[in-house]
Amino acid sequence: MKQPLLTLILVLFSLFGRAQSQPTPFKSANVITVLTTDSAATALHKMGLALVRQGYMVDKVDKEFMVLVSRPRQLTSYSAPIFITIRISATPTAPATLQVMGDYVMATMFDVKFNPVEYPSRGLRGASIITFTELEKLARLYPDGKLAYEKH
Repeated sequence: MKQPLLTLILVLFSLFGRAQSQPTPFKSANVITVLTTDSAATALHKMGLALVRQGYMVDKVDKEFMVLVSRPRQLTSYSAPIFITIRISATPTAPATLQVMGDYVMATMFDVKFNPVEYPSRGLRGASIITFTELEKLARLYPDGKLAYEKH
């Protein structure tokens, strides 16, 4: 009886330790960093595939500067149409570090027809929380990536 109880306690403590080690974004965070074990080209390729699987289309890839930009994608589950553009950059060193950033457009009739304005995601405030949540969801798709949060 002691052995199964001890095993159960050890398993619970290890799960609790893992839950504690997951970083959480702070209020003004606007960049998500993904620490990888891959080269920059491989890391950018994996994130590009993750973008496509999430319904985004890749707009630009700059292999010299290691930057990938998505086309704007409308998130339809919110009351006002929000269009999100995601930018991912990779450090040229191996293992690569990815920075996942995004911009959003809140679409009104005036904005869409005459003057679309992109607003950078500014962390966990107002409409930008929708963008930040989408960025975080995407960053978590990187296999074996470790997340960190920054403010730029």
